[in-house]
Amino acid sequence: MLKTTILLGMVSFITLSGCAVNHRNYESTPVRVQTSKGEVLCQLYSVYYVKWDEAIRVPANMNIVTGNDIFRNEGQRLRQIHLHGS
Repeated sequence: MLKTTILLGMVSFITLSGCAVNHRNYESTPVRVQTSKGEVLCQLYSVYYVKWDEAIRVPANMNIVTGNDIFRNEGQRLRQIHLHGS
């Protein structure tokens, strides 16, 4: 019983350790998008990880959540171009 518990613990640890993905491995050059409120600077990641996309800098009259939404949409747009060509 103890060996089974230890083995399951080790397997769980190894499995979860493999899930710790380093976002830096997928970073693009920061991207700028002009909006009606001003320029937003964002870090885009791989076209397969658009949920990671995040605003780095937003105009003073925009909150970071809105900036993140803008860039997740931009990431989706770029993903569609990458996967489907349009």
